[in-house]
Amino acid sequence: MPKAVGWLGSGLQAEEELRCVVWALNGDSLFALEQPATEREWQLYDKLLREAPGKLQQLVEAWNRSGRNLKTMWRDSYVTALYIHEFSKKHPVRLAWAGTGTDVDHPFLDRHGRTPDEEAARLFLTLIFNPQKEKLGGPCSGCGRYYIRRTAGNRTYCSRSCGTRATAIATTKRRRAREHDDKMRRARLAAEQWAKLQRTGRTKKGWKEWVFKAEPDIKPNFLTRAVNRGELKEPVRQ
Repeated sequence: MPKAVGWLGSGLQAEEELRCVVWALNGDSLFALEQPATEREWQLYDKLLREAPGKLQQLVEAWNRSGRNLKTMWRDSYVTALYIHEFSKKHPVRLAWAGTGTDVDHPFLDRHGRTPDEEAARLFLTLIFNPQKEKLGGPCSGCGRYYIRRTAGNRTYCSRSCGTRATAIATTKRRRAREHDDKMRRARLAAEQWAKLQRTGRTKKGWKEWVFKAEPDIKPNFLTRAVNRGELKEPVRQ
């Protein structure tokens, strides 16, 4: 029975194969045409799902660092590239004869690898043979997941909503940092004022109590944490 024709004979279109790689990178699932059938095979699949995504991410990161240039990757990550090369020799792309025509067939999606390294290698080869590989984006600066880019500008976030959420989080962090710095500035000034008053006997309050009265939004537990973190020096009672 002839093998289903699709991109490189897998029965899947190029974007569908690329989506399988994205699923694997995100640790969602590991696709193969021949799925596990026995309990032992499912146990192996569970192991692959735990360990292969991280190894695949390392391969993609090395590819990205090379400018997505395999010659550069071979030079800069020789041991990694050599392993991929040796794996590809055992699973070569070949001509598939169907009826009166021919098709190019790759075996990478046929079955799962025997080890996490093999699983990562077969999915990486699936990626680099894919004509839409440049659409691979990620990890997203917002959620950390990989994704398929829909537009040329979709290079930082997997979606507009993720970008908006990440921007809002960053804005909130900056605002809180400014508020924290302002409270620390006022706490230092108030502590210095307490020290002057305490030396002249003009107050018997503890310094935290005095600062809190002078700056009601600066609570004693905030001052305690600031001292413990080394952000504020506790004034010494004379």
